[in-house]
Amino acid sequence: MRVSDSMMTRSAIERIQRTMAKVERAQDQIATGLRVQRPSDDPIAADRILEVSSELQATTQYMRNIERGLLRVQTEEQALDGLTDLLARAREIAAQQGSSTAGATSHAIAAEEVAGLVESAIALGNTRFGDTYLFGGAYATTAPFADDGSTSPTAPPVGSHLLEIDNGRTAESNHDGQTVFVDTRAISLLQDLEAALISGDSSAIGAAIVPFETALDDVQELIGEIGVRAQSFEAVRNAHEERELDLLEVRSEARDVDLDRAVTELLAHQAALEAALLAISRTDTTSLLDRI
Repeated sequence: MRVSDSMMTRSAIERIQRTMAKVERAQDQIATGLRVQRPSDDPIAADRILEVSSELQATTQYMRNIERGLLRVQTEEQALDGLTDLLARAREIAAQQGSSTAGATSHAIAAEEVAGLVESAIALGNTRFGDTYLFGGAYATTAPFADDGSTSPTAPPVGSHLLEIDNGRTAESNHDGQTVFVDTRAISLLQDLEAALISGDSSAIGAAIVPFETALDDVQELIGEIGVRAQSFEAVRNAHEERELDLLEVRSEARDVDLDRAVTELLAHQAALEAALLAISRTDTTSLLDRI
């Protein structure tokens, strides 16, 4: 088979075009810092990059959920600290006003203060978290407690607020209103004390001391529980942060370019291109630019 000059020229031009494509690819890698910019660059690496990127997105969402959970925990802790102060003050008032020396005037003044404690306790029960109520449970868009401290029979403050913190793993972020304010009798005890002060029933006033101490113990137990939840959230978050670093490293190894190697390859491809251009210029008088 006779190899004509045109065949040689065409072959040389195709080789030049392939080399130019390699030069362009090397330049893109250096400019973007990415070895794999499209699946065709390395199908196996591209699949791995997609897999790792998906894991990173999930991990990022888990950490966002955990951060939100920690904010809910902190908000509840503040509310429970406030409730502790209210119950402790009510216990002091019961001890002071339950004595035989306290008179009607003293009872009336104390009743006004306790009325304020009742309002404050209800306000804590209706603590907002963003556009919802922290203690609303399954009915977080409805205020858990009415002005008189009652709960709705159709939308009671019951139910868990679950957050997905890992693949297939959820966790409660905070207690509901039933647990914090109803089961501890925090609001009803304050209301009972107010009623006893208004009526001047010294026996009932003094008898409120022990129930308030029990309620305080119950609230402190809840504070302990949310402390454990916070520690659990933080432990999972730390694990996700370590996992995120590992995934970023894996993706970088699969996707990112070795800059020194890319520069070396670029120089080699450029040298090959220059040599090919020089070779064809010696064998063909036709303008190479017209052929390419």
